[in-house]
Amino acid sequence: MRLPLLFLSGEEDEFVPPNMMSQLFEASASEQKQLVRFPGGTHNNTWRTEGFFQYIADFINCNRDHSINSEPRQQTVTKLT
Repeated sequence: MRLPLLFLSGEEDEFVPPNMMSQLFEASASEQKQLVRFPGGTHNNTWRTEGFFQYIADFINCNRDHSINSEPRQQTVTKLT
């Protein structure tokens, strides 16, 4: 799969716990994927965590010229501190 995927995970999320998000990330066949974990983020407030919207904007900017024929980029896992 060549579509870019961004996984945003609150480390205190009880509905989609971090270990489940990690499993989803690993199971994804996307060659261009990124997992970002937000300390203290819960299911309903992770969007309020510092950097949340910036990660979305950066991901979109990095992938806006994506095409099915583009070369895959390295997978990353980012944890904010």
